[in-house]
Amino acid sequence: MSQRQQTTQQAGVDLEALSDLCTPWCIRVAATLRIADHIAAGITDVDQLAVAAGCDARALHNVLGHLVGKGVFEETAPGRFALNETARGLLGDSARFLDLEGIGGRMAYAWGTLPTYVRTGAPGYY
Repeated sequence: MSQRQQTTQQAGVDLEALSDLCTPWCIRVAATLRIADHIAAGITDVDQLAVAAGCDARALHNVLGHLVGKGVFEETAPGRFALNETARGLLGDSARFLDLEGIGGRMAYAWGTLPTYVRTGAPGYY
């Protein structure tokens, strides 16, 4: 273990967890595709979810599998998903700000310009 890893562990800071981009992007993709709404409507099989959401079933399964591991959604049987209390937060308009095809996408783009701001001091997003 490197000195830096030892120092951050001793301080109780998990840099890997703090810098995880996979989880927030998977949440945003699930919100954009309205996966929680489809499950609430009774579509629980990943193949049927993919058809309803207009996406690839294998890729969707990977995204949902990651989210299940993080406590968002439940996999009740292989390839079958259900809402849990956390996933209910993605229902309807409550997750609109996460939708990458709307305001959520504009916010994500704005954060993507942070290096420009830090390097130059000028706004990166217009």
